[in-house]
Amino acid sequence: MYQISRAIYRELAPYVIGSQESTSSTDPGPNREHVLRSCEAVIERLARDPYCFADPTRTLFYDIRTHFPMSAQRRVHRVVSLYMDIAQRFIAEHPLVGYVEVSGEAPRCRATTRKGDACRRMPLPRNGYCPSHQHLAETEDADWRIRLRATATSSTGASIVKDAILNGADANNGAEHLNVAGAKPEDKYLLAI
Repeated sequence: MYQISRAIYRELAPYVIGSQESTSSTDPGPNREHVLRSCEAVIERLARDPYCFADPTRTLFYDIRTHFPMSAQRRVHRVVSLYMDIAQRFIAEHPLVGYVEVSGEAPRCRATTRKGDACRRMPLPRNGYCPSHQHLAETEDADWRIRLRATATSSTGASIVKDAILNGADANNGAEHLNVAGAKPEDKYLLAI
């Protein structure tokens, strides 16, 4: 996983403000060091808990964009977007491998036990919960659908839902198929995503 953060850094290092004055490889300068640390922190967070990291591309870009001139901002965003897409695909395909590479230990379930301790069982790759705590993943999915419905009522949310439906979401998979509490039949196009 650190190969990805280092690749982002290597590609962006020549464009960092102040990188022309600091040409020695032993002292990269404070701006370059901040860019490298930010890249590593975002990749590590993505590998440790990909389920709770909403937008790693935006997070990394906002962290490092102040260290680049305005003329390089578009390139910085393209590089960050490209490599973060690669990282997200890798973690989606190999969630346990990414976690072990970053943390050095086996992943654990995201839930807590009745006593309040962290569950120590091995999680399933699809959602981060062990087989005993799969019911928590189902409630998260229902909460997500409710938030999506609320977002879709706004003007920008409606365009997102419309674009998703036009891009292949199945509008026939309505509320009666998803069993979402409180969903109306006319809301089925919102739940199809």
